[in-house]
Amino acid sequence: MPKLNVKVDTFDDSSLFAHKTIQLGSKSIETPAKALQIDETTQTDQVLDDARGANEIYVSTNPGKLSKAQEEFKPNIKKNIGRALNKANDDEFNFVFAQFGSERRFEDDNLDFLVDTIYSTSDFVTVPLMSDLVSAIEDDGSGASSIYFKTYRENVKRFIETAEQISSKPIMGTLPQLPWGLTNKIVELYLDKGIRAFCFDFNGRTVTAQFQLSNMVVPLLREIGRRKLQEEVFFYCLNANRGRSSNDANFVPARDFISLGFGFDLVGDKHMSLPLPADFYDKMGDSDPEIRLFDKDGYYYQNHEYDGDLTDQLPTETGLDRDRIASNPSDHHRSKFEKLLNGEQQALEATDLRPAIDEYRVLDHIEPKAGVDNTVLSNLQSSKQEFDDGRKQKRLNDLW
Repeated sequence: MPKLNVKVDTFDDSSLFAHKTIQLGSKSIETPAKALQIDETTQTDQVLDDARGANEIYVSTNPGKLSKAQEEFKPNIKKNIGRALNKANDDEFNFVFAQFGSERRFEDDNLDFLVDTIYSTSDFVTVPLMSDLVSAIEDDGSGASSIYFKTYRENVKRFIETAEQISSKPIMGTLPQLPWGLTNKIVELYLDKGIRAFCFDFNGRTVTAQFQLSNMVVPLLREIGRRKLQEEVFFYCLNANRGRSSNDANFVPARDFISLGFGFDLVGDKHMSLPLPADFYDKMGDSDPEIRLFDKDGYYYQNHEYDGDLTDQLPTETGLDRDRIASNPSDHHRSKFEKLLNGEQQALEATDLRPAIDEYRVLDHIEPKAGVDNTVLSNLQSSKQEFDDGRKQKRLNDLW
């Protein structure tokens, strides 16, 4: 059975940036790293080889779709995953995430089918995301006694037990956006089962916002520190919001990418949208098409119009055809190239972070970035301090 092996090269001494090597069987990847939506690539549209190594495949399903899929020769969920996997290289990690749209308990047949599908396609058996249940827990307001929370926990427990019957791939636990008093009960279940890979589902929220830091990120890191597991774990960031622009800036700070400084090893993409203002589409109709691009020199996103200057504004270090990007302003092509180009540029910058971490100068590396403000720098350092304090308290408790 392939065993997850986490080798820590360097922990930064002023933040939670870490340089690790994640190994599973014959596959390995250095982190920090960025996972790419490999399904968006084509023979014509390829990113640089240096940006590759991890692929993210995201599918949505529900009880009805799963029941129907079991009677089909070529169910859509398997076709969609298979199409993406055909574009992956043999030595790359593949992470398949399933969004389960229901507030109900897993039906036995659906559970078996879902486990089998993820197991046969993903390097990690990822516990499904259950955003509908998370929303129901929040709306119910009954905390740990909520019937929806009990359903969520039961679904997680049964998924793990079913996956353990196959028992030849590591399980990746997913963590929802809930108060720590609830999330902790899920974390304990994972840790007690020996699970050491975790995916944080931020559900379209910002990693650096206070709720996420105080209820998801820092408490888990502190618990990991108390259990002395910091050199055994692997953290994946999913569905993080990019951030918001300030009134005096013409860009959006890349809050999703900076999550790597809060203990995350691999950052994925955001696959859902928050509610839009009522007049959003009216305003869109009055504006020219724009493409939003990640600037790896500034750690921000900025909109660029499709005009004669767009080609020159695109990064030169790319495997993509810049002229092809600039000449295709349709919604389909704009979305596709945003995913590919931004993913590629973040992957390249994640690679550049590794020597900065090894030389304990990573904060010096990111501080001049226009998209990194004093609040983010302060949160990076305070999160590190809280993590260290948790480890110290554990050692004091051991003495007594």
